[in-house]
Parts: sequence; structure tokens; C-alpha cells
Amino acid sequence: MVQAAGQDARVNPHGAEMVGLLLAGEADVDGRLPHTQTALAAASEVGNVTAVKTLLGSGASSNVIGRPQRRTALHWAAAELQSVVVRALIDAGAESALVDAGGRTARGLVEDHQRVRHLPLVGRQLRD
Repeated sequence: MVQAAGQDARVNPHGAEMVGLLLAGEADVDGRLPHTQTALAAASEVGNVTAVKTLLGSGASSNVIGRPQRRTALHWAAAELQSVVVRALIDAGAESALVDAGGRTARGLVEDHQRVRHLPLVGRQLRD
């Protein structure tokens, strides 16, 4: 599903609010348990652009590599065709040339899904 601007509230209307509460409580913005995603990667995967921007504004790194798939937030956003989030991550300095455990860049994940009709939306923003 391609995420259009303003749709993130339908994903979880309280997601961005929860992120704000955690950050106010001095949660580690890049913290995660073993074998899990960062909050930024999780928000990117579901297309919650408000939470993504809040986390980036609080210093979250867009290039943290998660385990076991070795994916960044950009990988997750691209894999789910979240074009608005992809743009936000690229604008924040996400590295599009990083490869995951399968040797794929974020653009490669889009191509792997063979969703050619969506490549102009997401792929244009991911220059390898």
C-alpha cells in the first residue's frame, strides 16, 4: 500500500502521541531490544510519517541497522512502499546505498516486490 500524506493517523491515531510521551520520559530514541526494530524503523514500516518526523527531530538515526534482517528505517519504508516516509528519511540524510542481509538496497526491495507501477513514487527518491 502506498502511503499518502496525512494518512498516518489511520495507521494508529495514538502512535505519534505515544512517541512524544516516551521521548518526554527520556526514552533512548535509538533503543531496541535484541532482534527488534528501532521505533523509527517500526514507524517507517507502517507509514506513520508524524512519528517518523518526531523521532528524527529528536535525534533518531535513520541509518541504524536492525537485526536479524540488517535493515534500516529506509529499507522498511521502501519495502512497504511508504513514499512519504521514504522522502522524509532521505531528506533527513538516510543512506540509500546500505544493503540488508539479502544484499538489497532500499530501492532493491521495491524492485523485488515487482510493484512496477509504484516505482515512480518511491523509486525516484532512492538513487543508488
